[in-house]
Amino acid sequence: MLSSFYQRWMDRWETKLAFKSTDRVIRPFEWGLDWTKAWPIAERLHRNGHDDEEWLRTLNQAAIQSSEEFFAHSTPQDFSLEGDLLRFTSPSVTPYPENNRVHARWFPALSSRTAMVA
Repeated sequence: MLSSFYQRWMDRWETKLAFKSTDRVIRPFEWGLDWTKAWPIAERLHRNGHDDEEWLRTLNQAAIQSSEEFFAHSTPQDFSLEGDLLRFTSPSVTPYPENNRVHARWFPALSSRTAMVA
C-alpha cells in the first residue's frame, strides 16, 4: 500500500517537473563509445565497419571473455592527503582529463579497532 502511494506521488512529481521545463533540447542517442577507447580489450580489436551497436556488443563480449583482464587494475601510487582531502590518479582512464583524478574527503576511523567480515 505504501509503495503504491509513493509510486503515484513520484510519478505525479516527475510529470509535473517534465512539463514545467520549456527549454528542452532533444539530442540524438549516443552510445558512449568515446569511453571505450581506453578499455584494455579495445586495443586488440578492430572495428571493421561495425555500426555503433554492433561494436559495443563486440566490445562487451570481449570484456566478458577476458573479464579478469578487463576488471584488473593497478593500485595508484600517487596518493596525497592535504587536510581531509585525499587525491590520486584513477586507475580507470576516461577521455576527459578532469575525470582521471580522484578527489575524496578522508574520514579517519574513530578508533583503531577494525571489524573483519568473513
